[in-house]
Amino acid sequence: MMTTIEVRLDPKTAKKLIVFEKDEIKNWSHMGRLVWHHMNHPERSTCPHDEWLKKKFGIKERTANSIVRTIAGRRAALMELKKTELSSLKEKLKKKKEKYKKRIKKLNALKKKAARNKLSEEELVSYRREKTALHEMKQSIGRMETKKKKLEKTIKSGKLSLCFGTKKLFKAQYFLKENGFKNHKQWRQAFRRARDRMMAYIPRSEETFGNQQCHLEMTDKPNTYILSVLPGKSAGPKKKDKAIQGTVKFNYRPNSGETRSHYLEELDRELLRHKNKSFDRCAR
Repeated sequence: MMTTIEVRLDPKTAKKLIVFEKDEIKNWSHMGRLVWHHMNHPERSTCPHDEWLKKKFGIKERTANSIVRTIAGRRAALMELKKTELSSLKEKLKKKKEKYKKRIKKLNALKKKAARNKLSEEELVSYRREKTALHEMKQSIGRMETKKKKLEKTIKSGKLSLCFGTKKLFKAQYFLKENGFKNHKQWRQAFRRARDRMMAYIPRSEETFGNQQCHLEMTDKPNTYILSVLPGKSAGPKKKDKAIQGTVKFNYRPNSGETRSHYLEELDRELLRHKNKSFDRCAR
């Protein structure tokens, strides 16, 4: 069972960490969007995604691995959603076509009577309504067929589109006042905050000593830890990378039989921002 723990970073005890993650999240998100584009066009480069990232931005292997695995996970989830959507659409389309065939028979019968001018007043009203309803149904079937072809093409090509920052907020720029924005600058700031709000630290599978990018150290106080995060870029040759640290407090207590340090050390971690507040989220 997946366990998720989320804690807010306190500006009093984790000020350096909050300042650090503001810029780091922007860089991480920018690289993540480029990786998404790179995955959409594998024919343009034979270089693996993590190697391409390392060469382009000069980041560490662990950072590149985290970005690629996070984006690959989002793509896999979206692809499964597209497949489910296609399966559901096919079922709806099949039922609608069957319904259309049944109703067209009724319309044809009324049409023959109308040709001989033998429709009663009630039948004439029914004929006109049925004709209109079937016309709309035919248009609906056409739209569903077009959507089906588009989904099949997307799944086959593997080129997925995603609006980072949400499509709803992106479209809000065309109706600023209706969405509570005074001007386009205010909307742009809100969109960038939504787009650049999360970064993940995912440990490599071959690392047996927990997450090397982001880890916790126990303190003497109960449920209180020192959160240490390594920058995405290396400090340089013959220089030791300096971790950014801050104190966090988890109210969650793991099951008995597991030490808290061991339990929290193995977690996938995310740093995210929401409403100008910073959070550390862990998932196991």
